[in-house]
Amino acid sequence: MIFLFTVSANAVPLFEKKLKVITTSPYTASIVKDICGNKIIAKNIFFYSSPSEVLLPWYQKNYEVDAKTIKDISNSNVVLYHSWQTWIRNLKYRISKFGIVYHELKTSGSLMVPETNLKLAKEITSLFSIWNGNNKEFYEKNFGEYNNKVDSVVKEIEKNKTKFKDIKIVCNKSIAPFMVRLGFNVVAEYRDTDYVSEQDIKYLKKKIKEENIKYIVDCLQGGTDIGRKLSEELNIKHIVVSNIPLASSYVKTLKKNCEIIFETISN
Repeated sequence: MIFLFTVSANAVPLFEKKLKVITTSPYTASIVKDICGNKIIAKNIFFYSSPSEVLLPWYQKNYEVDAKTIKDISNSNVVLYHSWQTWIRNLKYRISKFGIVYHELKTSGSLMVPETNLKLAKEITSLFSIWNGNNKEFYEKNFGEYNNKVDSVVKEIEKNKTKFKDIKIVCNKSIAPFMVRLGFNVVAEYRDTDYVSEQDIKYLKKKIKEENIKYIVDCLQGGTDIGRKLSEELNIKHIVVSNIPLASSYVKTLKKNCEIIFETISN
């Protein structure tokens, strides 16, 4: 039996059995896994087969949903999606099934940035503490542990931040907010490899020479050709980091990104 009550104008299901939750981004999937554990049944509808493969367009406003995705959502109780994923809003009218809650997450910004990620984790913890109140203490305990793990990396960032504040870099646009958070001075940004023109390359070369740039930072999912090409041609260091949680773990990816960056800069 399903009972419905209202929180913040959203109908929320309370189930005797485990909630079946659909997440629409690797970030939400990672956080739900760490906070909710085995108390729910979670499925991320976008997958990738290798770290370097670009995900299906979870980050896009529009997406033509396939039959498998529709089936996965039809069998769920809750769909957690981001504000920019407007295709979800249209989809819920196509799946006319009672009992599915489509919840738009309020947290926005670059989710690789620790503070933004923790804000989303707190939002998700609050939601499940209401929807599945019997496990509230479990969710809050897991959030506390999650917060501590992220905070330990933040302390390392703060320890190193003063070393990087005067270092100028060029980087992929999607990873720029994270690099700024680390303390770098981003003087130029570029889009994913497939969208960079010859004119863009000329501009980047000019900027690198004018500003005496020593580092270029690629986003793994956006392609590494631009950074590698400019690194070889202009004799600058090439750094590659991930802009999504790899191995379904934001914390591990955050640590790894920082390790790669800190080690490269230190050498």
